[in-house]
Amino acid sequence: MDGIDQDCDGSDLSASSSDVEAFVIRFYLECLGREGETEGGSYWTNSLVNGDRARDDLAEAFIFSTEFLDRNTSDEEFVAILYNAFFERTPDTFGNNYWLGLLAGGTDRSTVLNSFTSAQKFVILCNTYGIAPTLS
Repeated sequence: MDGIDQDCDGSDLSASSSDVEAFVIRFYLECLGREGETEGGSYWTNSLVNGDRARDDLAEAFIFSTEFLDRNTSDEEFVAILYNAFFERTPDTFGNNYWLGLLAGGTDRSTVLNSFTSAQKFVILCNTYGIAPTLS
């Protein structure tokens, strides 16, 4: 056991470096469409294991990174990436239309991202990797 984090209900989560590393690798692939570089992957893995950073920090850093923003994703691509990264699936028609409607109506991407990071499905995904929802 490399570190202990707190689940959203206060129970202990054991985060092994290999589980957290898999979570980080997954985010590189799903959000940036590439494998992570050693230095960046190590930074995020260590930060999550040590409790210096939480899952929301990782999500925001990847989605609002210069690399991601430079891709100039359409709203459709943005929503699909969030579904894949945060829910491990493609968007369903209702959900896709809901988020696209909000974005078309002026809701900013930060607000949409916050909804995905606080969703129970993402909390469960993080828990399977031993990732804390927020810093204690």
